[in-house]
Amino acid sequence: MRQTDVKSDYWWQGRKEQASEVQLIIESTDKKFEPIEAVIKELHSYDTFVLTAYPVVRSSAGVVDWVKESL
Repeated sequence: MRQTDVKSDYWWQGRKEQASEVQLIIESTDKKFEPIEAVIKELHSYDTFVLTAYPVVRSSAGVVDWVKESL
């Protein structure tokens, strides 16, 4: 898991907003998406938050096995 502070510009309820936010990158598997989403929903202050899953097309040797063993 890696956390990065970011500055976001976005439209919300018809107005342009700017906020300091945190980008969180989590390495996991597809079947863990719903449990992760549930935890983030419980902890997150926004009613609408962004949680996006990206498929892994390639990774260095051993990464897939390491992630599966770690979970």
